[in-house]
Amino acid sequence: MIALIVEDETAAARQLVNMLRKLRPDWHICPVAESIAETVQWLTNNPHPDIILMDIQLSDGDCFTIFKQTAVKVPVIFTTAYDEYAIRAFKVNSIDYLLKPIEEAELSAALDKYESLRPLQAPDAAGDQLKKLIASLTPATGARERMMFRTYNGMKSIDCNDIAYIKAQDKHVYVYTFDGEMNVTDQSLDELAETLSARTFFRINRKYLCHIKALQQIRLHSNGRTHILLEHCKDDAIFVSHSRSADFRRWLDS
Repeated sequence: MIALIVEDETAAARQLVNMLRKLRPDWHICPVAESIAETVQWLTNNPHPDIILMDIQLSDGDCFTIFKQTAVKVPVIFTTAYDEYAIRAFKVNSIDYLLKPIEEAELSAALDKYESLRPLQAPDAAGDQLKKLIASLTPATGARERMMFRTYNGMKSIDCNDIAYIKAQDKHVYVYTFDGEMNVTDQSLDELAETLSARTFFRINRKYLCHIKALQQIRLHSNGRTHILLEHCKDDAIFVSHSRSADFRRWLDS
């Protein structure tokens, strides 16, 4: 689980981080965003978290401007010293509204409420079901045609030919489609490289697995390194690993 905290008061942000680490020690907490501009930039340039804890009054305005400037697709727990924003909050993704100073018991109840709204399955059972669904969608040739993903409301399927690239980052694996959509998968890059079509997908390095149609540009450097640009990818420093360079060229020519 990934949580983002939006808070411009250092003490309040530190308190939330500490309480989250105590209540949900297995969660990953992103660096704190302190303003509207910083939050919009973070949500634009990073995969969305699973939940956001958001202060309402920020240094550059009220947080509702964030929802006008970018699509916020995840649940939000609002934290504020004022109670007059409750109605506005519940119109934009809110699952709870906590008044400062935040009590640990109140935050714990809000997190329990959030988790109760997710699919009611034990993690192991959900993982087993996901693997069974993936197996049922894998053709006899061994090359997967579709991938299943968990969503806030359940699960969905994506055609593998719609996948532009897959990226491993911060202990998570993100799957990006050609239309710019991002999904998180429980499978590792190694597992995906084994099941996706070797004719269509290539493991570039430890972080990236890409579709051949996602290659926008390939540059050969004098030191023998191969630099590539991928469609819909902001990372412009992607290099084919030395150990994969020969295989990469054969893959392009196959």
